[in-house]
Amino acid sequence: MKIIMKNITLILLLLFIASNCKSNENQKVKFSDEINRYNFLDKEHDLQFIYDFEALFSIEEKLQIEEKIKNFKKTSNVSMIIISNKKIGKQGNIVEDVKVLNKLFSHKFNLKNTVVFEISTPTRQIGMASSESLKNILTDSICNQILKNNIGPKFKQEHYFEGIKSGIDAAIFELKKTD
Repeated sequence: MKIIMKNITLILLLLFIASNCKSNENQKVKFSDEINRYNFLDKEHDLQFIYDFEALFSIEEKLQIEEKIKNFKKTSNVSMIIISNKKIGKQGNIVEDVKVLNKLFSHKFNLKNTVVFEISTPTRQIGMASSESLKNILTDSICNQILKNNIGPKFKQEHYFEGIKSGIDAAIFELKKTD
């Protein structure tokens, strides 16, 4: 009798696990730091404008940056994405890495007009790149000027929020020139 009860319990447990696996199969996995810190684009998640893995920004600062990005996106259809990360891609060059990330965001989320900022805290590097559709406006040269004149000086003083905010403002200024 004990063996029959154990077998029934085991069967019920297996059925419960199997039904839960099937019901979760079609659900999107929400992005979280625990799930996928270094290869966050491999997992399904809702697009975020800030992937702050290094906790450079306070919650209030993230909200301010996100609000600025969302407001600009409403009028221009340009998505700006900020990533702070310890790791740079296989290229070892943050400028090349951010260009690859830009293409991945474009492919993964079907974004046509993107500007991606990447911050590597251990190497103290900052990269910025625009999608192919914005290359005429935000050229590599202009991106380098924004990094050098707007973001870099603030970052050297460890004022990351002010640096990114200034970089976003400069990018918006350049993008609005063509309107």
